[in-house]
Amino acid sequence: MALPPVTRSRGATRTARPGQDRLWTVIAAVEVVAAVIAVLLDLVVTTLVLPVMLGISLAVRRRQSRSAAGVAGAVVEAGRLR
Repeated sequence: MALPPVTRSRGATRTARPGQDRLWTVIAAVEVVAAVIAVLLDLVVTTLVLPVMLGISLAVRRRQSRSAAGVAGAVVEAGRLR
């Protein structure tokens, strides 16, 4: 049993209008530029957020260590008074 040959219908052929290929090239270029900007912004935001979080963490730790040292110092002083 032989299969019939595959033929294209008339609607399957594509004729490009002048400038249409150029339009798709511009659209693709804009998409690439948008992707590059998104990646760079992701890197910049991370680069800016991490040092801020580091500074906040260090400030909180420093404050906690000072308050803990103050409590320990008060306990030592109270022991000396007795």
